[in-house]
Amino acid sequence: GADTIHLIGANAKFGFDKNLLCDSGPVNFTDSTTFNDPVISYFWNFGDGTTSSLQNPVHQYNSPGNYSVSLSVQTQSGCSDIVTLTNAIKIVQSPSIAIAGDTAACINSSLLHSGIFNFPDTSIVTWLWNFPNGNNSILQNPPVQTYSVAGNFTVSAIATNSSGCKDTAQQNIIIYPLPTVTLPG
Repeated sequence: GADTIHLIGANAKFGFDKNLLCDSGPVNFTDSTTFNDPVISYFWNFGDGTTSSLQNPVHQYNSPGNYSVSLSVQTQSGCSDIVTLTNAIKIVQSPSIAIAGDTAACINSSLLHSGIFNFPDTSIVTWLWNFPNGNNSILQNPPVQTYSVAGNFTVSAIATNSSGCKDTAQQNIIIYPLPTVTLPG
């Protein structure tokens, strides 16, 4: 009769819950290896110098960059397989911004607010300003603002890079009332 040949082994596969993070964060990796010989060991390389032997690890990425991830499995009969996903995980640095400009003025005087980067950002960055006088702007350096009500207020700006990573800056301002003038009668 005909002889039957049975192949044993494993086909390493995996998935993950996130492939883009801002600044840092955890990624959940899930083993989806197919096999017909029980897997007895897992070896993960997360591309940042760290490894794990867990079947379904959670890994914390702490620095911006593109990371290739690999999974190597070995079966009880000594068969092994490895899979590598090149640039599987991308960690993007968020913009870091501040607001520059005057912080005090009298009613109906103008205040100039400017958006500044604390360190250079190489991606396209969009801005959204919210002013306590009801105005908004999408410019990094918005037009001068005039305030018609006295009080303490907060100006805010949100900068969002092309990967969707954001930073928010706030600046407290004081708007003084106009002085009261009385003439002797």
